[in-house]
Amino acid sequence: MEHVYNINMQAHNTLFGTGNFEVHNIDFLKETKEALKSISEVAYKYGKLDIDTLLNEFHDSYIGEKLGFDKVNVNKHGFDCCDNTGRFLESKVSSASAKSYGATFNDTNIDKANAFKDSNVWLAYSIWADPATPICVVYGQHKDIGSFLEEKVRKFKNGKGGVRSTQTISLTNLLFKYGFKLYALDYSKEEVVKFFQENGKGKVKKLTINDVHDLSEIK
Repeated sequence: MEHVYNINMQAHNTLFGTGNFEVHNIDFLKETKEALKSISEVAYKYGKLDIDTLLNEFHDSYIGEKLGFDKVNVNKHGFDCCDNTGRFLESKVSSASAKSYGATFNDTNIDKANAFKDSNVWLAYSIWADPATPICVVYGQHKDIGSFLEEKVRKFKNGKGGVRSTQTISLTNLLFKYGFKLYALDYSKEEVVKFFQENGKGKVKKLTINDVHDLSEIK
């Protein structure tokens, strides 16, 4: 009877019908393990043995340094970077292979939302071709982002926002609603434009080289 019960449970649980399962690729396992040995050496050298923490800190620190924020937060809580003038940076990262492009805020609270209304808080959203290659970064600030986040958090607290307080601001809105600027990183301006022509949607797909800026323009 227990076996029949398990089968019936599987029939009614959509998770059991989700996924694309493939036979383990032994070559992939071997090559990835070998490549990760170099990362492991860095992890041991700098005492950052949690791989997610290591990569997150690398991405945030890389972006922060490029944008003129000279300190990275090695703690889990708080903003990701800051500088000696009292400015703070929130760094959001996504892969070039993402289905859509936008800055995602996980587990936001009211204090964090309100902080984005301050003139000393900046937001960066970078897109990476792979774990080591940043394509571009969208960078700026707007107090209405704080209002947007606050509204979403309050809606979540009232039981109308799902099971987790998560908010996303699309790349389109960052550029065209909030006035952020797009900067080329490891890709050239021409390569950034081509990337969005091939992968972007709507207005983003129609970006031109005149919409892409150099980091040298940041004062």
